[in-house]
Amino acid sequence: GRVISFKAQNGYGWIECDDGSGDAYVHYSDIIGAGFRTLYPNQQVEFKLIKQKGGDLKAVRVTGKGGRELNNDKKQRRGYNDYNRRDNNLMTGRVISFKDNYGWIKCDDGSGDAYVHFSEIIIDGDGYRKLNPGQIVQFRLIKQRGGRMKAVEVTGKYGRSLDQDNYGGGRGRGRGRGRGRGR
Repeated sequence: GRVISFKAQNGYGWIECDDGSGDAYVHYSDIIGAGFRTLYPNQQVEFKLIKQKGGDLKAVRVTGKGGRELNNDKKQRRGYNDYNRRDNNLMTGRVISFKDNYGWIKCDDGSGDAYVHFSEIIIDGDGYRKLNPGQIVQFRLIKQRGGRMKAVEVTGKYGRSLDQDNYGGGRGRGRGRGRGRGR
């Protein structure tokens, strides 16, 4: 079948059955794979179809093609699978703006500006994902519906994790250890 939608924050979604029997509900606990279990729109999957009470369809034992375990965890894979890449091009650009959880990157190749969501920023660990205006980044560019461009797998220069590539030298805020108030 083909994934119609999947809300990772809620842990469920819908799959269109290839046999024409309708759409099947899918829960994250029924996805066979390591790490954070999620699905992407238009992703092709295989599953066992069961009928629930009331006749509703549910997909269980959801795998990739050929029964392979799904590995959609961005933290483990460091990015999307190849279903929507634009020539797999690695690009660089300069951050124009970043506010709250999204921003814009000006592509160095002159192709325009690309939208970036905080979830696409690669860092080591579970720290805060953020970009700074003027920061130079490396990323892959995908085309979304309507031809809009989006930056995915966003890293610092030379593919470095952005928590290592941020401004300020990594010392953090404040005066540091051993200095209290009023001193």
